[in-house]
Amino acid sequence: MRIISSCIVRGLICSASNILAQYDTENINNEKIARSFIYGFATYPILLHTYSRTKLFFYIQPKTSYAILTSTIYEMIVYPVTSLPLYYFIMFKDKNIAWKKYKEDVYSIVLYSSCFWVPFTLFQTRYVSLNSFGPVRLSASFLYNIALQLYTSSSTS
Repeated sequence: MRIISSCIVRGLICSASNILAQYDTENINNEKIARSFIYGFATYPILLHTYSRTKLFFYIQPKTSYAILTSTIYEMIVYPVTSLPLYYFIMFKDKNIAWKKYKEDVYSIVLYSSCFWVPFTLFQTRYVSLNSFGPVRLSASFLYNIALQLYTSSSTS
């Protein structure tokens, strides 16, 4: 039950970030908001599995190198083959366009994502207590998802 509620929270974060990304448009696209929710809901288990390893390493031996390694592996390998393709196939109606856009954007998004999340993970493991791990990460996720929505919104259909 806790995983379901966390999936819902992540879905709400992604949909709220989509609303903010659409703020300057004349008409809010409710379908995009719903698709953002589905993306957030579907990708939470992937994030949970990956970052539970980060927390586990931190509990075993509080070295930031373990967290950085986990974050780097996630951003460079796991994210581009799991969460990112899901984003494109959920957000784009036409799957051929989704695949084409994914191939065009994958390198730049992986680079930007790595530049954001790897240093953030370093900061978080050094300066944020484990009790605050989730809320701090959710806040950063909200900011990152706004940036991702803005980056991809110009051609999302």
